[in-house]
Amino acid sequence: MIRLMSSEHEEEMGAVKSELLRAGIRSHVRKNPLTEALKLARMDLWIEQESDLIAAKKICVRMQAQPRTAKEPATPPLPPPPDPEAARARTAGPGGELVEASLLLEREIEEILEREDQLVANCSALQAETASLKKALAEAAAASEKRALELTTAKSTLEKQLAERTRSEEGTKSQLVEVQGRLRASEEVTSARNKKLEAAQIQLQAQQEMVVSLRKEVVDLEQERSDHKTLLSKARAQLDLEQGSRLAAEERVTKLTQSKDRLEVQLAEQTNLHKQLTASIDSLKSLRDRLHTKRTSLRV
Repeated sequence: MIRLMSSEHEEEMGAVKSELLRAGIRSHVRKNPLTEALKLARMDLWIEQESDLIAAKKICVRMQAQPRTAKEPATPPLPPPPDPEAARARTAGPGGELVEASLLLEREIEEILEREDQLVANCSALQAETASLKKALAEAAAASEKRALELTTAKSTLEKQLAERTRSEEGTKSQLVEVQGRLRASEEVTSARNKKLEAAQIQLQAQQEMVVSLRKEVVDLEQERSDHKTLLSKARAQLDLEQGSRLAAEERVTKLTQSKDRLEVQLAEQTNLHKQLTASIDSLKSLRDRLHTKRTSLRV
């Protein structure tokens, strides 16, 4: 409850209470303990809800501004201003100090009541401000809780993503180690094949030298030698392709098996070619021997 007004006139208090009741504002008339202790006829009007204070004050202001009718109780006229001479006479007579003290006490009571009204108004404003601050704090707390919940959710999501990335990185590392092992093995196989190819090249060069030396002696075998050179150029092209495949082995790991099969077939063909060359050389030697025999016989 909060005090609305104070008055010495019971009729005025009743009229204001009735007007407040018409407006739906519940109020109560109470005696002031301080004025009652001083034996002064003064009453206070209290309203139950602080939220109705502004509307009740507007009603009081409107009633004070309205002209009085015959039915409404007239407010007693204000007492005339005190006469200094009469006041001195009263104070000079018997009991004058008591009258003066009563007047001063009444003035102090009026000032106290006015200050009380101001304090009540200030308290109402402070309560309203406190309520708004509590509401703002509640909203801020709710926003903070919502933000904390969002941050917690985001943290859990990031932790899950980090765990998934860690697992994927571990799987990638294991796959990388496996691929590196395969590449090392393929490099070793390729190195062994290169050594074999180099040996084959040396043998081919020796065979070419032998073919060049035989070309001077055997003109009829020129076409056969040209065929041999064609086969050798193809073998060189195949060797070059193998060297290129060695450089690109990291990108063609899955094709190494097929390349191996092709190389084995080519090696078999080269072996057959070598056997054919050997047979050709043997036949050329026998032919040279027969030619030499014929020349010898012709000379004789």
